[in-house]
Amino acid sequence: MRMGRDDDERVSHMMARLFSVEGNALSHWVRLEDPDIMWWRRDHSNHSKASEDIAPPLYYACLYGLEEVVHQALMDGVDVEGRGGLFGSALQAASHMGHSTVVQLLLDHGADVNAQGGLYGNALEAASSMGHDAAVRLLLDRGAEVTPFRDAAARDNDPNAQASTRANVIVFGEAGAGKSSLVNLMAGRDFAEVSSGANGCTFESTGYDIDIPGGPAVRIWDTAGLEEGATGTVNTVEAISNIYKLTRNLEDGVSLLVYCVRGRITNSTIKNYKMFKGFCDGKVPIALVVTALEHERNKDAWWMKNAQRYLRAGVAVDDHACITTLKLSEWAEDYASSRTAMYVMLNRAYLRTPWKMDRKHWVKRYISKF
Repeated sequence: MRMGRDDDERVSHMMARLFSVEGNALSHWVRLEDPDIMWWRRDHSNHSKASEDIAPPLYYACLYGLEEVVHQALMDGVDVEGRGGLFGSALQAASHMGHSTVVQLLLDHGADVNAQGGLYGNALEAASSMGHDAAVRLLLDRGAEVTPFRDAAARDNDPNAQASTRANVIVFGEAGAGKSSLVNLMAGRDFAEVSSGANGCTFESTGYDIDIPGGPAVRIWDTAGLEEGATGTVNTVEAISNIYKLTRNLEDGVSLLVYCVRGRITNSTIKNYKMFKGFCDGKVPIALVVTALEHERNKDAWWMKNAQRYLRAGVAVDDHACITTLKLSEWAEDYASSRTAMYVMLNRAYLRTPWKMDRKHWVKRYISKF
């Protein structure tokens, strides 16, 4: 069934109806069980997706490598360049997954081999990043251009990619975990907008320059919250994509990932940790920052009691801080000590030599064997 072939005509008919541009069955399924999230997270948690964020049916058929469904859709005249989804296009989705036969079908029906957009920027980048030799060869044979992850002009106009002398520290976590409040805690002033609701208030990655007393000059990156669902300001796929691109595009590299959580370990806590560790190939330290501990008199004791729970769950962090980000007069002393704890932890944990993804030379080295 994975390849879309079955002798049972009823099943084939059901598949055709599911991926039909005229029906609503596929959109209902994607809203409840987003395939983009499943490929990234390898779990089957319910992540509600808004209707406007759903890609064309051809995209999902290519993501799953359903050859017959893709072939029939193309014969029926669907738009081979239909855009949407985490990977931006059907061709990039198929290239990322290594579905070379589907890649061939799309190219035969006029898909633009050098179309830009999506998570990787283009189909060749997607295929080569995942090591799919057959797909890479097909794309090269059809004229795919070996270029950097993004062109120089785009990079020069992107504030995320500007070089600086500061250590880049990326803060990530679920919506409502206190990421923006954490940024303000370290800054000593209200840099980032905070929200008291369930939905996040950060729409895109934003960098704030902070000088750590007795430590490094850093640029703290506040990112959009995960797990917001269909009613959030940023859907989970977009948030993941934005943070992934940030880790790969910072000119000065990444010195530390700060994982902001509220203490309770959930499946999402574990999956997000593993996913973001992989973003930097496991080469950037991850510090766990546990917020909302204002009622814990001894935060070190809380960590001693709970550290093994994180380890058993597979969340093996490189450092930690247990803090409060609640800026109220009754917690003023706790707030100040939390800022000190963050400064000490950051100075202890950050990479003195940042990790960088040299995508231009990596892709060229990979392509050279062809």
